[in-house]
Amino acid sequence: MDWLEILSKWLPIGASVSLVIFVGIEIGLMRVNTTVDLMLRYEDRFNSPHLRKSRKCTARACLDVLKKEGEPNQNESRFSSHDQTIFLTILDFFESLGLLVRKARIKPDIVWSLFGDWIENYYSMFKEEISKMREKDSSLYENLIWLGKKMEATNRKRGISITDKDRLEFFELEANI
Repeated sequence: MDWLEILSKWLPIGASVSLVIFVGIEIGLMRVNTTVDLMLRYEDRFNSPHLRKSRKCTARACLDVLKKEGEPNQNESRFSSHDQTIFLTILDFFESLGLLVRKARIKPDIVWSLFGDWIENYYSMFKEEISKMREKDSSLYENLIWLGKKMEATNRKRGISITDKDRLEFFELEANI
């Protein structure tokens, strides 16, 4: 058997293997491009005028609550019904982001890099309100809770702890965006 016969038998196999590798690489690149596109859209949405206004109003309400902590009247709701309507917009945003991370559409470290501070601060601020809402419907904000715990674990792993002072500074910055 000469080299021409060997080549004619193995060339189609080599071409097929090369094609499979090429297609695999292209699929991987498409996934990366989709993830980047999705994150850029979420970042644009997070910084949209509507969400910035909600973040600003929510941060002001959070500052009021943080400044009142330790005072009597803890039986009352920490937030007014108007504030609750606004902060639900923020929680809904992070709920949908949590769903994408949980379903492996976006990697947690990417979300941590872009939104970690916001998730950690808003999640910790609204844990109590989320728990109350979940008494009526246990499925509410399950992805946000999962994401919040994931971000807390990432912070612990990186040696980051958020103090009450950090949280106060965070909401002061948010109130002035």
